Amino acid sequence: MTGLRMLKINDPDQPYPVPLPSKKITPGYAAAVVVLNNGQILTGTIRSEDDDKLTLALQPGVPDRVILKKDIDSRISSPSPMPEMAPLLRPEEIRDLVEYLATLK
Repeated sequence: MTGLRMLKINDPDQPYPVPLPSKKITPGYAAAVVVLNNGQILTGTIRSEDDDKLTLALQPGVPDRVILKKDIDSRISSPSPMPEMAPLLRPEEIRDLVEYLATLK
C-alpha cells in the first residue's frame, strides 16, 4: 500500500489535522461567525456544542458566551487555518510526520 492510503484516512483514530485539517477540526479550535436573531454578530471559537446551545469563546480575557440555538439566526463555520499538507508533502513525508506525532501522545 502506498501514498495517502497508508494513512488510513477512514480510520476514526487517524489524526486528520495533518493531511486534511478541515476534515475534522478538534473541539475548541473551530472558528465561527454567529448571527443572532436580534442582529448581533459574534465571531469566536466554538468551545462546545450540544442540541440546545453553543459555547463561543469570543477573545482572550472575555468570558465564554453560551448561546441558545433558538437565538441563532445563522452561523458560518470557517475552515481550519492550517494548510492542507497533502499538496505540500510527499505521501511518505506525511506518513513520517503522522508517525512522529503519534509518539507524542
